[in-house]
Amino acid sequence: MSDRRIIGETLRRAASTTAILALSIALVTSSAYAASVAAGPTTTLSDTFTGSTGVTYSFGTYRISNGEYCTGASLTFPAGTDVSGATASSPAGTVAVSGQTVTVTFTNRIRGRNLILVIGGIRNPQTPGLYNAGGITLFLTNPAGGVKPPETYPTGDYSIVTPTMSISITPETIDFGELLPGDAPPPQTVNVTVSSSTPVQLTRVVAGDVTDLGLTVSGTASGSKPAGTATYTDAYRVAPTWYSEAGVPLAASVNYTLTP
Repeated sequence: MSDRRIIGETLRRAASTTAILALSIALVTSSAYAASVAAGPTTTLSDTFTGSTGVTYSFGTYRISNGEYCTGASLTFPAGTDVSGATASSPAGTVAVSGQTVTVTFTNRIRGRNLILVIGGIRNPQTPGLYNAGGITLFLTNPAGGVKPPETYPTGDYSIVTPTMSISITPETIDFGELLPGDAPPPQTVNVTVSSSTPVQLTRVVAGDVTDLGLTVSGTASGSKPAGTATYTDAYRVAPTWYSEAGVPLAASVNYTLTP
């Protein structure tokens, strides 16, 4: 083989190798996300007790980039959570419910700011425990109006707990002794101690020989009570009437009821 042919073949192979390397470099690409987790993620509830209704769930915080619009979001709530009455609290929008999935289409698109999705009208599950919605899916478009693939981001854990309530009464029995018609002895007091993890309603129902005893009650035990532990005092007064039959024991009962 002549020297000229050897040199030509070497140059041809070198040119072919160079073209292949150029093609490999051209295939390198990059990608970017349209949103991100700005803080958290956290999920907060307006009421964490089992079975509570009208609860507001807040999911955040997610950052929508300047280059994209977020038009809505979707979440699938855990089994046992009643989402049939879900409402869009913030941002404003229309709600669609399918099974356990709540989808919100925003009235106004979001761009270049933080997003906290707030959904109201939820009923908590009856079973206490640690829960998670499993992720939030954001629906996106670009400034030109083109639809982009949805992006899913994590959501925070939250706890559903059983409310605790207790009540004690001291003393449990009041004895005014023997009385004559027209007697009005000093009142006797009852202390009602309430301990609860949630605001409660304390009711008082009096039954028995209320009229013949001339029984009246006043105090602070009946009504709405805040969460925590507190003692309330009721005062009981009797004033037997002249129509009460002599020698017949008179008695009344009082029932205190605590409800969340």
